Amino acid sequence: MSEVVSMTQAPTAPCAACPTCGRDDIEWSEARDQLIAALVQVQRQVKSPRKTGYNSHRQYHYATLADILDACRPALAEAGLAILQTPIWGPRGLELVTTLAHTSGQWVRCRMPVLSVSDPQAMGSALTYARKYSVLTIVGLAPDDDDDGESAMPRPQSTPARAPQTRA
Repeated sequence: MSEVVSMTQAPTAPCAACPTCGRDDIEWSEARDQLIAALVQVQRQVKSPRKTGYNSHRQYHYATLADILDACRPALAEAGLAILQTPIWGPRGLELVTTLAHTSGQWVRCRMPVLSVSDPQAMGSALTYARKYSVLTIVGLAPDDDDDGESAMPRPQSTPARAPQTRA
C-alpha cells in the first residue's frame, strides 16, 4: 500500500494545514504518476453533466449529484479510477472525505467540512451538496454556468416601480 504524503510534503503547491486539527485537507499517495495520467484521460473524455435539477424559486436548472456521477463514472471506470465518499466526524464536525483511487493503488483524498445543522434532513442536503462539489473538484469539472460569484453576494431587494397616479 502507498505511503500517505500530505500536500505540505509534496514538492508542488503546498496547501495550509487546518488551524483546528493541523491536518491538510488534501493528501496524496506517495506515487501519483499513474493517477495523474488516468485523470488526464478522464478530463479529455468527460463532458459537462446534464442539468436535470430545477430550482423553482430562483428558476434555474442545475446538475444534480446523480447527473455528475452519471457523467463521470464511465470515463473513470475506463481509466481505472473510482470515487469513494465517506462522511466522518472530525474536530471540525461532520466532514466529507472524497478519495479518487486508481487501480495501481495511487490516490488523492480531500476533506470538506459539511455545514453543521441539527435537522437530519438539512444535514442530508448539506452532505449531498458537499458530495456534489467534492466530485466536481477532484475530477476537475465545472457543469454550472459561472456567475462570477454574483449569487453569493448579498443584494438589497429592489422595490418595484410605482405606476404613476392620475388625479380625477
